[in-house]
Amino acid sequence: VANTDKDMKTLVDGLAKVENHKQIAESLNMTFDKLGEKGFQRFFDCLTDLVLNNDPRVRPPSVSPYLQIVKLLNDKWYQAMRKAVTPKLLKLLTVKRPVDVDRQEVLHVSDVFAVLVQIELVAMSGAATTIAMLLQKPDNRAAAVTMLGKTVNKCGQQLLSLEPKELQKLRDAFEVVHEPCFEYDCNYIRK
Repeated sequence: VANTDKDMKTLVDGLAKVENHKQIAESLNMTFDKLGEKGFQRFFDCLTDLVLNNDPRVRPPSVSPYLQIVKLLNDKWYQAMRKAVTPKLLKLLTVKRPVDVDRQEVLHVSDVFAVLVQIELVAMSGAATTIAMLLQKPDNRAAAVTMLGKTVNKCGQQLLSLEPKELQKLRDAFEVVHEPCFEYDCNYIRK
């Protein structure tokens, strides 16, 4: 049981190796059962402080192994993660930015978003609706294009499995993107 922040950090750091996940999931589920919301919040803060860290020297090169653990949590805590992570991501992704912002600012958050869609913690239909909405706002367009590119990269088949009406709505929203700074992204996404 991870009774301290240090214990929790040790567990989260261990997530880098997928072969540790089953054992770590057991420890996390026991911690959450013993400490309740306090234990979950400790885990959530430790995990998101790592995978959403602005400093690339701190953030892992791949966030996927760290987020895959969510699938092994008991349903109560899986749902708690879903409820907690969505507003945190949206807060980071909806910051007003110039269209030509350095995308390193949103790349890692977009990667986390795409992995959460990939593992189905964020529903594809909700992800598509969010991206379509953000594409319409010039102040959020850089984040939205980056989110869409990462989502296409990690979840292409899931994206194509959307209802035709939902997929068309996303395509229509994407048509507003004409800025030269998005040329590479547009070509990649359209492929």
